[in-house]
Amino acid sequence: MHNLKVLNNKEYAEFTRERLAPGWMKGEEKMKMILDLDTGIDDGMALAYVLGSEDIDLLGVVGTYGNVYT
Repeated sequence: MHNLKVLNNKEYAEFTRERLAPGWMKGEEKMKMILDLDTGIDDGMALAYVLGSEDIDLLGVVGTYGNVYT
């Protein structure tokens, strides 16, 4: 007979995080990120969130066109 266990949502999340997640999701290392932004408010908010996060290592910011008047 097989020894099976039904996992609840929390147990399943922990199971997957332990076995499948990359190191940055486990808190072992920071997620490395390069942001490609324009001058829109949504991208400004994204930059603010990234700069305020201790879990993200911001490698660079690339400015591009989008919400820019030329």
